Amino acid sequence: MSLSIEKPKPLYDQVYETIRANILSGKFPYDERINEIHLSQELNISRGPIRESIRRLEQEGLLVRDEKNQIYPYRSSVEDLVHIYQCRTVLEGLAAELAAKNGTDEEKEELKKIIRGTKELIGNDEAKDHLVQLNGRFHDQIIMMSRNPRLEQQTHQLRSLTFIYRVQNVKGLERQKQIYKEHLLIFEAIHSGKSDLARKSMSSHIEHDAEHLITIFKEENK
Repeated sequence: MSLSIEKPKPLYDQVYETIRANILSGKFPYDERINEIHLSQELNISRGPIRESIRRLEQEGLLVRDEKNQIYPYRSSVEDLVHIYQCRTVLEGLAAELAAKNGTDEEKEELKKIIRGTKELIGNDEAKDHLVQLNGRFHDQIIMMSRNPRLEQQTHQLRSLTFIYRVQNVKGLERQKQIYKEHLLIFEAIHSGKSDLARKSMSSHIEHDAEHLITIFKEENK
């Protein structure tokens, strides 16, 4: 008989996840300064884990420093949205191409399960968070299937910022249906080993995402 125990998460990871969740949920307004002392007092912990968490969140782009070296939550903009999705179009298009060449049958089957799960959640407002998560899993699965660790590293740097936009992107029944259809086309290309079609389908999908998000952003900021 073997015994095992689950070690509790390090304090640093807990602090990081707490701050990150508050940024992604919008509980930290983008125009409100992030203060290490206040966070330390509110969480009742030393400033060390706070400082390490802030450094990591800066690397992810979720926290930014202004010209006075003060820290604020990331503020989305059309310009930055365009830059992020330009990078994603190239990187994830390549990932889809490589996934069609390198993905195993088991990995393709997992991708199929994600697609099925997405279809079941379309139009279910109460499951919107789950839909966003499945959307992310679909893209992450394809990146993993590429077998290119450098590509995976580059896309990881965009993951948190992409999540912010992805929440906006799934709003509306028709939009959810469109995302599903495009994901299905990508999956079918990967499953059949059509690498060129997989790349084109993924790049087109991400370009459509960007166009949709730009429209939403402009409407909300009229």
